[in-house]
This record gives sequence, structure tokens and C-alpha cells, in this order.
Amino acid sequence: MSIVQITSIAEKSSIKILYDKVFNSNDPMGEIFQEDVSYRLLICPIPSPLLDEELLQAVAYAAKLVGDEYFYLSEVEGKSIQSFHDENHWKIHVDVTYEEYTGTTPPILFENAIYSPSGLWGILVAHSDFAVLGGNEIFVNAIKEKYSNWVYGLDMFLKKWEFNAKHNIGDFRWMPTFFRHLKITHHFKQP
Repeated sequence: MSIVQITSIAEKSSIKILYDKVFNSNDPMGEIFQEDVSYRLLICPIPSPLLDEELLQAVAYAAKLVGDEYFYLSEVEGKSIQSFHDENHWKIHVDVTYEEYTGTTPPILFENAIYSPSGLWGILVAHSDFAVLGGNEIFVNAIKEKYSNWVYGLDMFLKKWEFNAKHNIGDFRWMPTFFRHLKITHHFKQP
């Protein structure tokens, strides 16, 4: 079976340690990654709260390249890190099909973190149609090689949020910290 829900408290405690190796926060608009997760990408748009098929295949390819045979997915939206044990979690084999990924039971409905059992990489999927990906150089370069839409991520993200700003939708005070954390040197144009 390519995807298995994790239900035991012991296994959830084990994957929490792995989660903490990669993620500093479960806020997709915050300082997401631990400092040693040094390569970062902004992916936009995505069909939140799921990855699209091409990105899922790229993640599986990159995971295999860094030696991972599976990865974890944990729902993290709006929850404190202390409630990690109460959330839905899955162990996903790198050979998962898109149909298996999109057909989980229970379904993936919330912002989620996808991450490595080796602590080398992770992706935080936001409900705002974007994801933030971080990892080592090998992992991120493999994503760039296999996922052609990565080059549009920043531009699409800026268009979306500049539209929102023009129409007074949302608060943008988080953006300078977000861009700095992702190592993006861009100044958001707020009308």
C-alpha cells in the first residue's frame, strides 16, 4: 500500500521529531523552516490543499534522489504544534499514484506539511494556493529539474497578492518577514 494513515500516538511522537527537524512553524506566511533548511522555493499556484500531479511526481523523484523511500504528510492548519498528535498524518511511499494521494481516507482538507523521514526537506501547503518548499541543494535542484512551473512561482504569487492589496483583501504586514525568510529580494508593491 502506497499511503497509510498514522494513528498510533507512538508513531505520531516519532514523526513529530522529524517534523521539527525541518519546520520552525506551521504558519505558511511566517518563518517556516529551520535555519539549516537552506534552499527555499515559493510554488504558486497549486490546487490547495493538495499538490498538483506534476509537483507530486517531482517531490517523489527528488525524495528518491536524496535516499528517501517515503515521506510524511501532516495536517497542520491553524493548530498549535502542541496539538500535533490530534491531527491526521499519513506515511506515503514515493511510488504513490496521484489517485491514491488525492483519495486518502479521511481526505486531506487542511493546510499540510509534507516532509522527509531524513529531515532533509519539507513543503508547507497553504490554503492560499501556494506552497513553500525547502531542503538541501540536491532536493531543491531536483524539484527545479522536474517541476517546470517553479519558475512562475514568485510572479504568480505577487500577482495574486497585489490584486488582493488593490482590492483591500487581506493584511500584508507579514510579507517582508516572509520574503526575507525565503531569501527573496523583492519588494511587494502595495497600492
